[in-house]
Amino acid sequence: MLFENLFVKSDPKASKYFNRVKAIVSNLKNKNNLEFKEKIINGEIALINLIDMDVKDMASTEMQSKRKQAEDEGFKSRRSDWNSVHSSQQVGIYNCEECKSQKTSSFQMQIRGADEPMTT
Repeated sequence: MLFENLFVKSDPKASKYFNRVKAIVSNLKNKNNLEFKEKIINGEIALINLIDMDVKDMASTEMQSKRKQAEDEGFKSRRSDWNSVHSSQQVGIYNCEECKSQKTSSFQMQIRGADEPMTT
């Protein structure tokens, strides 16, 4: 029934069909993804819905949380103010002009063309 539904909804000559079958079969065979197999057996995932299901949704809850965590960490690391948010107050190489403290930080920024050095 699964392959009949895949055949009806997909062009069998297209690589999408074969990629879909590979994804479903590999997730069913995956010993770390018993949750997926149980959802299909219990009827939580209908076979007709399985065909259109994204590969990310086929993954186990543990794998989905790991992917989400990696995505969040990647997003946070791309923040322009990541260093200032995650750095602790350390003794810097400059003195603050207002309070004369050495708990300072500095950064460089590209404000002009790429052929010029950064401005500190």
